[in-house]
Amino acid sequence: MFDRPSILSHFVLKKQIIWIVPFLSVLCLDQLSKALARSYLTEYDSVNVIGEYFVLILAQNTGAFLSLGSGLPEPYHTLFMLGIPVVLLFLGLVYLLKNPELPNLLQVAIALILSGGIGNIIDRFLVGSVTDFFFIDLGGWAKTGIFNIADMAIMAGLGIYIFQNFRTKKENHPVAADKNN
Repeated sequence: MFDRPSILSHFVLKKQIIWIVPFLSVLCLDQLSKALARSYLTEYDSVNVIGEYFVLILAQNTGAFLSLGSGLPEPYHTLFMLGIPVVLLFLGLVYLLKNPELPNLLQVAIALILSGGIGNIIDRFLVGSVTDFFFIDLGGWAKTGIFNIADMAIMAGLGIYIFQNFRTKKENHPVAADKNN
């Protein structure tokens, strides 16, 4: 009567759509924005979007976050900027695919981290560096390095992941006051 594998695969796909949509959306938006930045911006020339608070500045980053590791000699540079990240991203994707029972918010967090990481890895393979182009300066007290949409996805994913873990711990371990009641 029912084809069990198709019902199961439908359930799994329905459950995975929670993370597939943000994953693909971020990855596509990241790659499109980087292509536009490379096409329309000149390296290190700035375009003020909102005064001097939000600026577009094209920079090709051969390192990791805030250019860490950009000066590493070969083969260490390739190992730390491509090899290890590719393995970790692959393991993260396998983990996400094998654990459809994870809470939805945790799935989205992992998907954001993976899509950002993969977006930056695509740059390293295709361009040889990561294209960064956003810069925020809130009057000297809060400045960012130059970053991109992939970086924002990674940071948002980490924030959601940490929030989800604190929330889960709080639900599983009531405060001492609740034990006395």
